[in-house]
Amino acid sequence: MVSDPSTSSPDTPPFAHVLTSASPGAVAVIHVQASSATAQRAFQNFQHNGGQLPHLSSTGRLLYGVWGTEDLIVVRTSSTQWEILCHGGNAAQSRILHDLAESGVPAGTPEPPFSHRSDTRIVNDCIEANLQQCRTRAAANWVIAQTDGRLLALRKQLNSADSANRQHAVQQVRQWHSFAAHLTEAFRVTLIGAPNAGKSSLINALTGRDRAIVSNTPGTTRDMIAAETVLDGWLVSIRDCAGIRGDATTLPEQLGIVQSLRAAESSDLICLVTDHPSASLPVQMAEIRHICRCPVLLVHNKCDLWLDREEMTSPDCSAEQPVSVSALTGFGLSRMKARMIRLLTPQHPPRDAALPLPGCWEDLLQKSQL
Repeated sequence: MVSDPSTSSPDTPPFAHVLTSASPGAVAVIHVQASSATAQRAFQNFQHNGGQLPHLSSTGRLLYGVWGTEDLIVVRTSSTQWEILCHGGNAAQSRILHDLAESGVPAGTPEPPFSHRSDTRIVNDCIEANLQQCRTRAAANWVIAQTDGRLLALRKQLNSADSANRQHAVQQVRQWHSFAAHLTEAFRVTLIGAPNAGKSSLINALTGRDRAIVSNTPGTTRDMIAAETVLDGWLVSIRDCAGIRGDATTLPEQLGIVQSLRAAESSDLICLVTDHPSASLPVQMAEIRHICRCPVLLVHNKCDLWLDREEMTSPDCSAEQPVSVSALTGFGLSRMKARMIRLLTPQHPPRDAALPLPGCWEDLLQKSQL
């Protein structure tokens, strides 16, 4: 991370926070921050085997003792910070946190406002938070690259007194903020189309697992089904919705169709799935683009039923043409995945670009008039 000379201030409000996972474990670590006077009260329930008091202990010294009936270790990590290592069960943690709160050290993680943190601290916290949320190696590599100081430079540029310099940074945020956000947030792809077009079979084929129920009966899928997969290093959530038709007769099917339309409106990409080419498809495509305002990919499924052998061995189609696939045989799936990623990420930033990761620029939104 970028070096930060700042340290914890004795004036920081006291608090206690469990650093380890919320699930039961062998050992839990409770972080305590307080002034020396508050720490004296906070550790009154701790009895060290040698009589040493935590608030008077030297930094790094391990104090073995008991808290009530609980065996544990207390170690001072700085002038105003301690760590308590206790049993990982909820009962032990709850009792210690309760006792600390009674002595004036409440549980929580009060985050100082942006204005009270240095730019370096904000950027470091941002990079760490985003890295923890990355679920693919490719995304993590993009985030790790920001540790060389480029993100810190972007933040300072956003806060620059020079208007031209600031506007250049604003333009960079606008250009790449969606790309940066999707390093930790899955792209939302929605499959829509008429009932029995093979959407359920297609989502199973794209994700490599049987997530959706497949049936020849129209209207089988009534609830929206989502499955996550990784395409070319990007996390993608593919949603298989109820088939859209105007003559839905049952209430569950009608509600499913309404849910499908809402999902389409919040999508990053729409895949209009049909089981054969139709002259009316260009009109439907235009209507979908107008309503959803996102890219639309026309997918002709079940092509093994109507394409001849020569057409099935034809070269890759252009970005504007539909893609023909067969969820049954797997034909065209790799082509469809490549087209999806091309539409979701039409541009990639240069490898040396500063990416506006979520959490490092929003506080300057109003000031920089993003």
